[in-house]
Amino acid sequence: MHFFLKKYKFSISLISILAFVSLIFESLIVFLIPGILILKKNGKNIITIISEIIAISCAFWIISFWFLEKIQLNFNEIKYFLIILTISASIILDSKINFKKTNINTKNLLTALIFLLSILLFFFFPTFLILTPAGGDMSMHTYISRMIIEAQGMPNTYFPIIDTVKFDNYPIGFHVLISFFSFFENIPVYTSAKFITSFSYFFLTISLFNFLSKFFDFYKSLYIAIFAIFFSQILEFIGWGGNPTILSIAFFGMFLSKFFSDEKKILDIFMMSVYFCASFFTTFIITYAGCFIFVLPFIFNLIIKKDIKNIKLIVYFALFSFFLLSSFFLNISELDEIQIKQMTRWIRDFDHSWSGNLNNFFYSIPFYFNERVGKFFMIISLIFLFYFFSKNRKITNIIYLNILYVFTTFILVLNTKFFLLPYSYILWPERFTMLLIFPLSIFIGYGLNVLNFNSKKKFTKKIFIFCIITYISLLTFERKLPYKNYIRKYIEMSNVTNDDLKAILWLKNNTSKNDIINNNYGDAGIWIPAIIFRKITRPHLTSKLEKNYYESIKFTDRRIMDENKADYIFIG
Repeated sequence: MHFFLKKYKFSISLISILAFVSLIFESLIVFLIPGILILKKNGKNIITIISEIIAISCAFWIISFWFLEKIQLNFNEIKYFLIILTISASIILDSKINFKKTNINTKNLLTALIFLLSILLFFFFPTFLILTPAGGDMSMHTYISRMIIEAQGMPNTYFPIIDTVKFDNYPIGFHVLISFFSFFENIPVYTSAKFITSFSYFFLTISLFNFLSKFFDFYKSLYIAIFAIFFSQILEFIGWGGNPTILSIAFFGMFLSKFFSDEKKILDIFMMSVYFCASFFTTFIITYAGCFIFVLPFIFNLIIKKDIKNIKLIVYFALFSFFLLSSFFLNISELDEIQIKQMTRWIRDFDHSWSGNLNNFFYSIPFYFNERVGKFFMIISLIFLFYFFSKNRKITNIIYLNILYVFTTFILVLNTKFFLLPYSYILWPERFTMLLIFPLSIFIGYGLNVLNFNSKKKFTKKIFIFCIITYISLLTFERKLPYKNYIRKYIEMSNVTNDDLKAILWLKNNTSKNDIINNNYGDAGIWIPAIIFRKITRPHLTSKLEKNYYESIKFTDRRIMDENKADYIFIG
């Protein structure tokens, strides 16, 4: 008996944790299984462990949804499948490998815990002050999540928005997480949407740390990750609802962590594919652009160096990814000409896009970099890059590659003028330019290396001077502090009040599912489909629906049906 308990200690601990979590708050299993299995491995710091557990778990839920939906498993059946898979895998690992205590670096444990608790508090604090996430986009993401819950899988149509259009060809990783999190604990889907929104920013922060830890020590990775998240424009997305992009970038950061890892075994290549596909299933804008920015230059560099070993690993990555994406590609349908024109107009007719001649280049490209990355963050990273060159005239391979990544991003933005690349209409520069946060963070780290910055010591004279320059630069170049924008925008752009919610719930109790409610796009009425699953005249629409229901190319009227057909009127 003693031998059994000792041999299967890990499995028993895992079952106990899952049982405890299921009793306390079952929805948290979305972030625990099957990723908790990595605790069997040694030599990790606590932030890396948490980032990998979260990334593996969320990725498996997203990918499993696409596969298991094909055999028509409902949410509970998917849950039990992944729980049994996780427990079975732990038992197999215990039978094959002698249990060893996970080696967490306790020297950095207190710092790591303070960091994790601080960013958790910061990112989740606004969720306790509002009823729904910020932005019109989030009303759409939430009603799609509600559609998934109602269908217990992939919806057939866009009911209640419109029931004559087939639901397909849409990356729903963000929505799947909202749906599972809502369903397992039976909490309102709009509450779940708040949680997954805040989680996406938390996940991106620890994902960036995990990426940087492949190049720098613990403290340096921590400092750069904090600086990159809180002093770039990444947090600006919270105000209008492009949060699936943030989640997709977080998965892509985990992919890059494996991509740049020195050790690439078959299991590592498979996990690299899992992260890449989870990013794709969340929004393919990021992964498609990421292939141009990171993967192709990397492969080109391998070919020049004739690195046959790593080229073979890239082939394995492509095969694994193709298999994991097969469930999506088998159901994919080409966009029609009207839809392509609509998406093209979104890029070319946007306020800061190419609207004139090539001289627009001097405005548009810097605009995208400034608005989505931030002048301050770019300037600081370039200063550190130039300082690196001034002290080290030899260009390392990593610096060379990351300069190439920045240049490729520049070319991709230029492509929005000419549309030369295939599927250019999904290369949205206001999204993919945020991927610059990875190479620019590398520049800062290598600049700190040649500065002989000792991250383990307290503030030295150099650190003090750096902080002063940083603060003055921030006041000079940024009118608003980005880290203040997150909380303020989250609260101000959430447009459902307690009175709105009472009125919407009244409609739920006094209307039928086929009743139509006339609403104004700019107030709480756009949340009616997400909250009570009723039809409205002016919802926020996906690009698939925009082609039929926007009445002008400037998107001034968002009606999907004649307001005279409405049975009720909602005024927020």
